[in-house]
Amino acid sequence: MTGAGLATPARRFGAARAVLGTADLSYAILPRLAGSGPWPAASVVGALGARHLIQAALTWVRPTHTSFMLGAGTDALHATSMVLLGAASRRWRAAALADAALAAALAVAGLACARDKARRAGSGPGRNHPSNHRKDTT
Repeated sequence: MTGAGLATPARRFGAARAVLGTADLSYAILPRLAGSGPWPAASVVGALGARHLIQAALTWVRPTHTSFMLGAGTDALHATSMVLLGAASRRWRAAALADAALAAALAVAGLACARDKARRAGSGPGRNHPSNHRKDTT
């Protein structure tokens, strides 16, 4: 990419999510292509990778406060589901909790991007937002 393609944190976040999605999808598909056959969680990892790629594309094409908030909500739900899986399954606990931590970090990053978008648009709690001005009570 050239120019201002990755100039904003939101663009860098989208690119990082696309890399993550590509890695997940590759991890799920490459063993099948090599003839090793599927492993038990390949479909889940592949679906997660596809979701990351779709989410990265949507926030790349439409990097708005709303799109980042929806993405952060999706990531938070995923983190919650992984914590529940970790609590319920000893077999999948380590992987589930590692994925929960990653999903929580993605949710926080998504919220930061949403906040940045809101500030830049003048609709968030930035310096000029009415909630930051004290009313004169004299």
